[in-house]
Amino acid sequence: MAWTAPRTWTTGEIVTASMLNTDIRDNLRYMKGLDGDVRIEDDLAIGSATGPISTVAGRNYVTVKGSTSVGALELATSQADGEEVPVGVIQWTDVNSVASDKRIANMVATLSGATANNRGGRVKFAIKPDGGTLMERLWIEPDGRLKFTLNRQGGDATNWFLPGTINYVEGGVFLQAGSAQVDFGAGSETASVWVTLPVAFNGSTAFLFASAWGSTEIVVSAGLGDSTSIVISARNRVAGNLTGTRQIAWLFIGK
Repeated sequence: MAWTAPRTWTTGEIVTASMLNTDIRDNLRYMKGLDGDVRIEDDLAIGSATGPISTVAGRNYVTVKGSTSVGALELATSQADGEEVPVGVIQWTDVNSVASDKRIANMVATLSGATANNRGGRVKFAIKPDGGTLMERLWIEPDGRLKFTLNRQGGDATNWFLPGTINYVEGGVFLQAGSAQVDFGAGSETASVWVTLPVAFNGSTAFLFASAWGSTEIVVSAGLGDSTSIVISARNRVAGNLTGTRQIAWLFIGK
């Protein structure tokens, strides 16, 4: 039932069951949401006697003010426990869009992890490109890792090392950094060391940026390795051997 503007009662008026049902019963059902959506035509203030505290003309506000502490907006799910179960969504919608899906951005929090009924959380952010569809662009993982999308050019959808001019959009990409030590021993032009990644990539799709800390005499490169470890190689810039160890700072990117 729709909302009915409350009746203005007059002295001596005979009250009928129909009047009470319309003005009281039906409107109370509407306010409780028993017969459809509840629509508020102005601001909504919870815990704030003055309504919205800081406003801009033309906007409607939802204000939540704590009685002795902060205000809180809580989102929860009625679904059963499980991996990737969504817990709450905040979305932004273009009312003028002609697309069937009018969302231009959203943020979703999901359960993530193997501990039933005590899982961690994952937050995902999605953005709609111009004329396109909503696409996840940024993730915050339960272990704190930040994943993002990467525009990549190459010749293969999975092998990042194959050259080419095809443009790919890689989702779930993240960075890992660290340091390692290469040992040229008593005298050698080259040296190498295997680096075990803090977190395994899902595939052999990692690149390397590396530099020799405090040293300008060597150049550094990386081999592909596998999803858990990658080899770093160093060699002398000029002809001749080096001795001793050198510190290498590295940065890998993969998914």
